[in-house]
Amino acid sequence: MLCGTYKVIILIIYMENRILRFLCVQVARMTGMDINDITPETKLAELGLDSLGRFLLLMESERRFGVCLPDSLVEWPQTIDDIKTAILKAKGVTV
Repeated sequence: MLCGTYKVIILIIYMENRILRFLCVQVARMTGMDINDITPETKLAELGLDSLGRFLLLMESERRFGVCLPDSLVEWPQTIDDIKTAILKAKGVTV
């Protein structure tokens, strides 16, 4: 039987993977890129996402995960991993 700490860690890892998968699928859909060419560390600018593209990605993320992300995030995130971290933070998860 797993103790509570391990259950929390597994849940966080599951959430991270779910968020990353969603973001990669959305970026692939928005840019027409192959999802296998998109990694969490890939710069959003390299993917062709300008501030409008980031805004749309953030709005879709808010809707999907039931969070409210700060407006300043449109200019800040450099990578998909940055957005994942902001979503987790908005959900109250510290990694």
